[in-house]
Amino acid sequence: MTTVNPAESAQPHNTEPAPQPATLEQLQQAMEFMLDDLEANRQGKLSEMQNYHLRVRRQQAILTGASLIFLFIISATVLIFLGRRQESSILTIIGIGVTLGNAAMTGIFARYWLRINADIQRGKVHTITGTLERVVKPVTRRVVNMMIRVEGFETIVNKEVFESFNHKQPYKLYTTPYTGSLLSAEPLDDPQKTS
Repeated sequence: MTTVNPAESAQPHNTEPAPQPATLEQLQQAMEFMLDDLEANRQGKLSEMQNYHLRVRRQQAILTGASLIFLFIISATVLIFLGRRQESSILTIIGIGVTLGNAAMTGIFARYWLRINADIQRGKVHTITGTLERVVKPVTRRVVNMMIRVEGFETIVNKEVFESFNHKQPYKLYTTPYTGSLLSAEPLDDPQKTS
């Protein structure tokens, strides 16, 4: 028979570990930025490495967009040709629909290219300061989007980046002004943060 001290039984038993304060090193590791990048961002500009990464993304966007547009053009041409040859109005309508979809997709890629090109050419960085919220938005029953939100700005991040932030804590985020790409971040109460 075990005896229980009434004083001990009255004490709350908290099995949940207290949340650890986010550190700059955790954010660096998750977001893959260096102190040189952060220092450049604090001065309101892109670092050389960040500029390089944006140029790589611009090139990838051009290649991806061109490949998809080419495939859509070929698909639409074949569908319209078969529709006329077989006198099938269904194939012709589908071909026209693919053509319209291709035009819309071309516009989307063009706007994205213009925005990322503006980020590269101007080399500026936008600073957002405030209390951060971690938001999980279900897409399907098994798929969710993990997002961070500060002062109306929100962006989708991967799980590692999501978990490197603490909910309802003050942060300073550095983003590109046109594409809204998250470049770096720092907790405002981090003891290792330099001014």
